[in-house]
Amino acid sequence: MKEKVALIKEILASLRELILILVFIMVLFAPKLVNTILNSAGFVQGNIMGFEWKSKVDSLNKNSRDMGTLVSQISDQRIPNISSAIESLEKKIKDPALKDTLMTIKMQLSDIQVATKQADDIIQQSIIQQEHFTPEKEIFTVQNGWFYGGHVKDNKKEWMKGAAKNIESNEPPTAKGASVKLNSDTYLRKDTDGGFYTKSPVISVLEKDAEFEVQEIGYTKALKGGYFIWIKVQKQNN
Repeated sequence: MKEKVALIKEILASLRELILILVFIMVLFAPKLVNTILNSAGFVQGNIMGFEWKSKVDSLNKNSRDMGTLVSQISDQRIPNISSAIESLEKKIKDPALKDTLMTIKMQLSDIQVATKQADDIIQQSIIQQEHFTPEKEIFTVQNGWFYGGHVKDNKKEWMKGAAKNIESNEPPTAKGASVKLNSDTYLRKDTDGGFYTKSPVISVLEKDAEFEVQEIGYTKALKGGYFIWIKVQKQNN
């Protein structure tokens, strides 16, 4: 009898470990589903194989948003400014050796820009996954903020040819109330009245294919001509 009881306990213990392993894997690859199941059962925090998901997600989420703010400033502002400065110098310099040096710097800058974009994509996906794993009652129901729409011409009615944009539309929005659909994941930045959009902290990520109504439109002058368009929207978290 004792042997049977011991065997049952061993089987139950093995099943428990297997379940924990499966849950842990799901936490990594399907956090939204795990979060829904746990919260439906009344669990808002826990420890899975030493992984304190509630407290760690809170910490990771803030760190990811801060990192997103920094990396996007480098990608959207500093690298383009350096690139413009190099192009300006190229037009003034006659020395072939200096021209070769500038060309090398441009190539290295291009590599840095690619790496920065890759890091930015990883950070955005990290924020999305972390938000999916945050208990719904702890997420702001509504978030108002700005996202970068793209590069438009001086008339503000046409996209700059060849420039990347985050809006799936042949023409940029020009008025409040217009509907916009995203063609890529992009940062939602804290509401700002000063127009310094790239310096405004990241508060969330808007996911690809999401649709929003334009609340306001802002513009910042681009060094290469035209304007960068910024769109204020309201994100519903439900």
